[in-house]
Amino acid sequence: MTRCRRSLALRPPFSHFINNDGSYDSICPGCFLAVATRIDQRDLAKFEAWHECEHEKMETLYDSVEILPELIHALRPGGLMIYKTYTEAQSNFAGGPTNPAYLLKENELLHLFPGFHVLHYAELIRDCGMAEFAGRKPR
Repeated sequence: MTRCRRSLALRPPFSHFINNDGSYDSICPGCFLAVATRIDQRDLAKFEAWHECEHEKMETLYDSVEILPELIHALRPGGLMIYKTYTEAQSNFAGGPTNPAYLLKENELLHLFPGFHVLHYAELIRDCGMAEFAGRKPR
């Protein structure tokens, strides 16, 4: 387990998210784990002050989707997967991959992580065709 406890002055701020039931989640900026869930947002600070990260996240960019089963298996339960890759829209731009074998169809990346709690998903078409996924593996 990697410890990344730092002084509060050096630690980036925790992100707070409002749940459907009105409670708040505090998400650690180091390990992306939910530190606490509380009804009153002010109650999160004491949990944030004592949190010690366990790095359980995996980030990847433009890997072949053929290795996804191994990546998913290697990720610990409750761990965070961040995955970015190119979509078929990339074929409309200069540079980057153009081989159709490495370009995903619309929403394909989203469906490659069954059972994951989706935290973020986007398909962007700006300077390239890119899909982004962030999700938590079931415990």
